[in-house]
Amino acid sequence: MTADQSKSYYDSTENSEIRSDLLRAVELIGGPKIAIDCGCGAGSNIDHLASSGFTVYGFDVEGEAISRCKKRLEKNSNVILSRNSFSTFSYPKASLVLADASFILLLEG
Repeated sequence: MTADQSKSYYDSTENSEIRSDLLRAVELIGGPKIAIDCGCGAGSNIDHLASSGFTVYGFDVEGEAISRCKKRLEKNSNVILSRNSFSTFSYPKASLVLADASFILLLEG
């Protein structure tokens, strides 16, 4: 993805509506609230999860994604961000793992 394509993609998804299946999953988790957002993009899911009491580990291969998330979530101490891929990320134990459009992007890339 070019820099312009990345910017356009993150601009369009930055304030995405949270999917109903994620809202339902958040309701169902009762134990430790730890989530991993694989390919976190602009961070709308992370923002929702963190405000729902989760500690969230978010990673993305794109530096633009991590920069946007850091800016968006800088005051949130329960968000841990890193620039990684599926194969380089060190996965902690978690009660929820998201990958939304990550696999689609991998196939297109």
